[in-house]
Amino acid sequence: MLFRVAARCIILRNGKILVQLSKRGDFYRLPGGRIRPDETIVQGLQREVHEELGIEKIENMRLIFIVDSFYKRRSGIVHEVGFYFLCDVGDVEIKPR
Repeated sequence: MLFRVAARCIILRNGKILVQLSKRGDFYRLPGGRIRPDETIVQGLQREVHEELGIEKIENMRLIFIVDSFYKRRSGIVHEVGFYFLCDVGDVEIKPR
């Protein structure tokens, strides 16, 4: 079994939630992703949001919920603990990468 820690950002703008289409185009997800072993959850979320959206700084991060989940991959079962934050990114233009 593989264990992962992930962090995702809930970005609200004009009453809408920002989501991303997966690389394969088969589902939508919130911006963010896996946290590396050498970084904190906040550092990892900042890195992921910068890589995915080009946003330099997240402000007013508030932990909203934690999800403990299990799912199947080709390599086997994955146990993932996901941290979901409500994030303020200001008025920056969001540019998908």
